[in-house]
Amino acid sequence: MMQRRFIFTVMLMLLPLVGLLGQSFTIEDVLSAPFPSDMVAAPNGGQVAWVQNNQGHRNIWVAEGPDYEGRKATSFNKDDGQLLSSLQFTADGKSLVYVRGGAPNRRGELPNPESVSRGVERAIYILDLAKGQSRKLTDGASPVISPDGLNLIYASRGQVFKIPLKATPKRLFHKAKVDKPKSLFKIRGSVSTLTWSPDGRYIAVGRWREGDILDIVVLDRDGELVGQITRDDAADVVPVWSPDGRYILWASDRAGVYNIYAADLSAGIATDGPLPPVSQVTRTIGGAQDPDISPDGRWLGYAALHADGYRVELIPYDPSAWQPAGPVQRQLRPHAYGARHQSEITAQQAPTRGYSPFPSIWPSSWLPIITTGGSAGTFIGASTAGTDDINRHAFGLLAGWRTGVEAPELGFAYFYRGFGQPTMRLTLSQEWSSFLATDDAGSSFTVNRRDRDATLAATFLRRRQQSAFAVTPAIGVEWVHFSTVDPSIQIQDPTFTDLEAELILGFSRARGYPRSVSLEKGYTAVLDLTHRRLADDFGRWNVSAQLLTIGYSSFALFGYANHVIAARLAVGASDGHNRNPEFFDLGGIPGRPFLVVPGVEIGGGADYPVRGFGEGVERGDRITSWSVEYRLPLVLVGRGYGLWPVLLNRLSASLFFDGGAAWNESDDNGGDDIDPIASTGVELSTVIGLAYSFNTTFRIGIARQLVVPAGASKDFSLYLAAGFAF
Repeated sequence: MMQRRFIFTVMLMLLPLVGLLGQSFTIEDVLSAPFPSDMVAAPNGGQVAWVQNNQGHRNIWVAEGPDYEGRKATSFNKDDGQLLSSLQFTADGKSLVYVRGGAPNRRGELPNPESVSRGVERAIYILDLAKGQSRKLTDGASPVISPDGLNLIYASRGQVFKIPLKATPKRLFHKAKVDKPKSLFKIRGSVSTLTWSPDGRYIAVGRWREGDILDIVVLDRDGELVGQITRDDAADVVPVWSPDGRYILWASDRAGVYNIYAADLSAGIATDGPLPPVSQVTRTIGGAQDPDISPDGRWLGYAALHADGYRVELIPYDPSAWQPAGPVQRQLRPHAYGARHQSEITAQQAPTRGYSPFPSIWPSSWLPIITTGGSAGTFIGASTAGTDDINRHAFGLLAGWRTGVEAPELGFAYFYRGFGQPTMRLTLSQEWSSFLATDDAGSSFTVNRRDRDATLAATFLRRRQQSAFAVTPAIGVEWVHFSTVDPSIQIQDPTFTDLEAELILGFSRARGYPRSVSLEKGYTAVLDLTHRRLADDFGRWNVSAQLLTIGYSSFALFGYANHVIAARLAVGASDGHNRNPEFFDLGGIPGRPFLVVPGVEIGGGADYPVRGFGEGVERGDRITSWSVEYRLPLVLVGRGYGLWPVLLNRLSASLFFDGGAAWNESDDNGGDDIDPIASTGVELSTVIGLAYSFNTTFRIGIARQLVVPAGASKDFSLYLAAGFAF
């Protein structure tokens, strides 16, 4: 039980610690080199501006013709994680409007990586390019300057506001207060993209309303709703005007895949009555988004998705080639549009009720599982899982039949995150195992062991920008029962109950990047302390401690990613008083199991692996295992075959040295001699994208035994594994 429990607890620690740091796209992903983004050009030409990220310091750079030599225009000299975005020149090119600060999360919290006590803001600034001085205009995002340069519209708290923007430097940069923003309109929902018509009379807005309804509407310069462009169940986003103001173009998934559509406004627009006629501009298989039209009206550009990723494509801007759009393929949701202004009902008028995780927590799928080779026979069952919409409740369930003992086996885990901190976990399980025993006459017989376990744990997780620390105390009860196949054989004391207490401490600074061959910098450490006592005899107990440490270092040499040196050290020890200590198994393949099809599983998962040796080649109450690997990139493929749901992402290789030893310190004769083992070998790793949704690492390796137990001969072994070795 100790071996299975340690696998489970280490996985629980590494998922929040390493997974969140290693898999998600973070600031560190772009800190290895200066990274330019958000380039814009001045309307009068001869000037460009962009955001430069250098070691986390984000600043605005500008360059003027004819030499276009870049210079830094702002002086943000701290890696505080605050984004710069939405750059836009004023009409005269002397100033630049921009936004500083990131978008809020679902709870309305702004990104604050440094946990600044006074809080952070997402605000719109205007930069005097000659003086290098910035002045805050207002809180908000998505600023758009009117064509006449006199006004600025922007989004804040899901609504649209307008503020005068007077182009004289004296007005913009003296210490007087900026004019108070004017709210253009209020709706139930929020707005996203804002864009002025070429003549400055109208504003096209992407509007979101309750029920996931995304439509395009038109306002006048004072914020009055003057026209509805779409009113359907599709996601209509990113509107743009044609240079002559006759058409509005946008991206929509009304036919199932995003394409570009256009509405002809030549007949006028109105809030009531029929909608303007809609034409389909593109007919791509993968999808087309983010349309934009060249200022001379000759070209239409958009981002198109192909098998090898996104491409920026240009086609002639020719309204005569457009075809009438077909009907929306999804039915309108009556609850969202039952009445034309239903979504404008105030929160006080809307019905309220307490939150319930049902029905969203009910599972939507299940997975059949068949595992063979267990000591108690074949397991035939299924697993399922579910989580509610706000991730407050989650559960996983595994249930089935163990054929060797003709009895059920199950595992259940429930997570509750409603406290914020900690995350509570309840696990219940019943497992079976079998082993051979010998009676007083020397005859062998089979003993079946049934383990029932209940555990309650609380995980306190503290995440920082580049690290995470977790503490998990847990208490549990384990009921163990022994039985025999032959009813004539009686077992003395067949049942006992263990009371368990466990403390897991984890810290990680390990991280990787989108094309890394593995995690490539930092380290991870997990310490697991466990104490068990018999419920009916507190004088009989045992304790165990297990420590896993992993470190990574990388350097640039050749290939599509950094080369990585990775090292792992795992140690374990157990002792008991009036009862046996826990025993640890040495040997096996590192990684994680991967179920190919029911009944066929590949991979590893040994706690103390030494490749080239079978798991359990040595066993003891003291154990150590270590590995050193050199990992190098080979080929960045990024290709699939047609529309098959399999993508070969990249290939890498590794050279490894493994070693370890297991021995007994608690034997009556003074303990065992230490008999180490060691191996070396090479692995080829491939990252494969499956089902268009997730990447899985597979490793094929060959291991050569270097040091073997006394009396054994050295041998080679070939193996297939899943997941990173560590």
